[in-house]
Amino acid sequence: MNLGAASLPSNYFCRQIILHTANLHACPNVHLEQIGVYTNRQVTGPTRSPLNMPAIFALEAHMDRMAVALGMDPLEFRIKNYAPYQTVGTDEADDPTVMLENCDQKFPYSSKNLDQCMKLATEGIGWERRREFNPADQSTVKRGIGMASYLVVQGVGLNPYKAEARVDIHHDGTIQLFAGVVDIGGGQQTMLSMIAAEELGVDLDDVTIIFGDTKETPYSPASHASRCTPEMGPPVLQAAAEARQRLFEIIAPVLGVRVEDLRSKLGEIYSKTNPSISMRFKTACSHIDPQTPISGRGSRSPNPKEAMMATFGAQTVELEVDVETGQVKILKMVVAQDFGRAINPKLCVSQIYGGVEFGVGFALMEEGVYDRETGKLLTNNFHQYRMPTSVDFPPVESHLIEMEDPYFAYSAKGAGENVNAPTPAAIRNAIYNAIGIWFNDLPITPDRILNAIQGKKKRGN
Repeated sequence: MNLGAASLPSNYFCRQIILHTANLHACPNVHLEQIGVYTNRQVTGPTRSPLNMPAIFALEAHMDRMAVALGMDPLEFRIKNYAPYQTVGTDEADDPTVMLENCDQKFPYSSKNLDQCMKLATEGIGWERRREFNPADQSTVKRGIGMASYLVVQGVGLNPYKAEARVDIHHDGTIQLFAGVVDIGGGQQTMLSMIAAEELGVDLDDVTIIFGDTKETPYSPASHASRCTPEMGPPVLQAAAEARQRLFEIIAPVLGVRVEDLRSKLGEIYSKTNPSISMRFKTACSHIDPQTPISGRGSRSPNPKEAMMATFGAQTVELEVDVETGQVKILKMVVAQDFGRAINPKLCVSQIYGGVEFGVGFALMEEGVYDRETGKLLTNNFHQYRMPTSVDFPPVESHLIEMEDPYFAYSAKGAGENVNAPTPAAIRNAIYNAIGIWFNDLPITPDRILNAIQGKKKRGN
């Protein structure tokens, strides 16, 4: 299988494949042979979900092929081999969600909602209709439905294991959040400000974030690996909570209550036992020393060894294949992702759209073509290297699956890398449902489809 990962370290690719195979489905026996190949092609650069797409493509393509060989529905096959997760800190003997006993490796997850994701994704696409499609019919435009599930391990707690934040509250009521992350389009400045505002009990507009400034901000991780929200969320929450606590210590004697009795919500500080005793948050700030703002700091430790942080999800696609031109038209996609907690649902849906666009291009269009003699890239401009446009983008139905996860600030997991990971596999499986041909090379271009159809006719099957 040509997955275009030749210029990456083979052990990294191996780790990705093993990770998905051993954890996405209940599989007690895994054998992987890897071969490292040196090439003179250009080195790889930053991308979205590096190697998750080829790893999921290989695994989920194989899952469908096994299901067909067994005469089983692909959804039924995945459910039959579903790996329930082991809740962290529970007794395996008493835990009904412990992974199957015949699995050699047991990786407890902090949370997992893959079964619900598969249910919503297949219901949204009308999964039962795929039985009506027949690759052998005489129509020139054939329809198919496919699916793929996925997991993406959250890149949190990476070296050097530092993620820090600071929150300052000033005499005039202004609030500053210092976080050294760089917002490259993932909405980090909005997300982290929302966490700080929620913890302080104020409006989002009350928080000003200073980010991407190495002079003023404490150390923050790089903006990659879906790590900004899950890795920076806890220190931001901790810093806001510490700053709020120090404000409570100042205002408690003024209100005549104990510090531990105070709460803050919707711009109001009040007594939990007697809510009639209250003060506006900004009024309380006037008691802060004008020369010395209140400051709270937070940091995040490495991931605990006993738990694995991951997001799960499922994706389905309905498409048409024109057997005379080889063109693929995607009619609809349904995405269901376990976000843990969608702090900003609009941003989460935007991440879904971006992931779908990336995956569609990877599956059907984007290809690096090289000269065999020189190794020179031939598709070196946006005319020859095709990417999806608005014409190619399908209607997308999004489902944000939420559940509590104690390892993340307000249970918010990462969202950036996940959605594009299963898209190529889901498209490939839908194409098989439409025309009865497996494709193991990407992208699945019109010429490859036509060549495969002609080859099938010559073989007489």
